[in-house]
Amino acid sequence: MHPMHCPHCGAVAMSHLDKASLGPMASRGCQSCGQSLSVRWSSVIALMPALFAIPFAVEMWPSNAAMLLAAIGVGASLALHARVPLVAR
Repeated sequence: MHPMHCPHCGAVAMSHLDKASLGPMASRGCQSCGQSLSVRWSSVIALMPALFAIPFAVEMWPSNAAMLLAAIGVGASLALHARVPLVAR
């Protein structure tokens, strides 16, 4: 099943921005069926690129390399989180 589809109804459950705000302790309703959805605890692994990049970027601030490193870290985390499947809560 596609990571953006609801496990209950199979329709697209929410936008990428709404899903990016989800964590294992947060839930949001499916826009089609209204069932409560969340992501697994393993989704925390998707934060690792940002957690490694941000401290180095802060240390190098204010340089172009710092901004690029921060953007790559956050972008990689968002891309990984987009692949995390939704689960019923």
